[in-house]
Amino acid sequence: MINQPIQKKNYSTGSNDKQGLVNFYVNFLKTNNCKGLFTILNKFSRIDALLQSGDTSICVEYKNRPFSISKYSNGAMLEREKHISLVTSSKLFDAPAVYIVEYDDAIVIYDIQHSEYQYTWQTMPCPSELHGGYIVDKQVTILPFATASIIVAKRTWTRASVDQLNRYFELKAI
Repeated sequence: MINQPIQKKNYSTGSNDKQGLVNFYVNFLKTNNCKGLFTILNKFSRIDALLQSGDTSICVEYKNRPFSISKYSNGAMLEREKHISLVTSSKLFDAPAVYIVEYDDAIVIYDIQHSEYQYTWQTMPCPSELHGGYIVDKQVTILPFATASIIVAKRTWTRASVDQLNRYFELKAI
């Protein structure tokens, strides 16, 4: 009998593909005075991209969640390790840092603060890229949508308010 490889379960909730970030740049950021997006192709890099806005470079961490934003009505999850990497890169480049989370129907952008004490960290079981998609305990925080810097409705590629997002949640619940 031939040895068969063990089937690994992959619980990944998002894609490493940065094409969604490129589409967001083309459809929204470029028309709002951003003049360059430089994606970093290394899967395990500290940041996913550098964005040029005016004379400022911005460090970007990008997550693609292949679900409706209404599934995550509490907010977006940020891993502590990602926060530390983003802040470290931000300090290295002397640049602000943003966390961009793309859903099927919306994109949310958060300004990331350098102090991790502004966040409440908790341990949750989450999929791990480093562990082949297996579930491992990670420290995470939930970033409420009300604290987002920018919310973009993907259907129209226009900016939305927190009130509009809350109304959208109400409509999706009906």
